[in-house]
Amino acid sequence: MLFGAFGLIILLPLLPIIAVLSIPFLRIVGLRQRRREAEFVERMRHLGREISWAEAEQHAIAKEGTLISEMLFIRPSRLWWTPEILADQTPFTYFRPGDKDRTPFDKEFEAFGKWCFENYTNPSSGRAVLVEIPKGSTRRFWKKINEAGFEYAITHYRDKTKGRATTDGE
Repeated sequence: MLFGAFGLIILLPLLPIIAVLSIPFLRIVGLRQRRREAEFVERMRHLGREISWAEAEQHAIAKEGTLISEMLFIRPSRLWWTPEILADQTPFTYFRPGDKDRTPFDKEFEAFGKWCFENYTNPSSGRAVLVEIPKGSTRRFWKKINEAGFEYAITHYRDKTKGRATTDGE
């Protein structure tokens, strides 16, 4: 107990210093992540696997196909669209909007996440197209989707061999 209190006395004055030093580090990490995401979007565009926000919105409101919200850990989430109805295609349980007391990261949804990545969101071989998300309109879009009663899937897949989210085809 004495060492714990002593350690606290030594570390307490260092906390503000650590906090101040973390600000530039977090900015650098954020800039790097935004650059990688912009490169990813450009690669999907080059492969013909991107649609506009307006086009995705029209599909969703018309209840055509399925939106796939891909939850990433550090980076922002990605939104994909496929003309297929995932509920008719998947043999696995998946997280849906309105699921209470569960998250897309729960183990019960892991098989769906892997299946969805292999078939739809894999940058190299997936069938879904990335949806361009303009800045500032995410809430309005999701509000329209939810008001239209459109069902969408929320997924996350973590490649255990790489120890990180596998979404950039590396």
